[in-house]
Amino acid sequence: MAFNVGGTRRAWEFFVELHGREEIFLVNFAGDRQVYNALFAIAVADQLGFTPAQIRRGLRIFRQPRSCCF
Repeated sequence: MAFNVGGTRRAWEFFVELHGREEIFLVNFAGDRQVYNALFAIAVADQLGFTPAQIRRGLRIFRQPRSCCF
């Protein structure tokens, strides 16, 4: 679950509890639905053994495909 969610037209910042620690994440897309998408990606990456820092980097460098309407 995300908490302390806030954003602008360009990015959303939120916190997630992973393994008893609060971790902050940022998505570079507008819209609260992107937080839901990021939460799913965070959960999968965590289960695959990625560290929070690696997950943050993956979210930071992600770019939406040109053929998609985010």
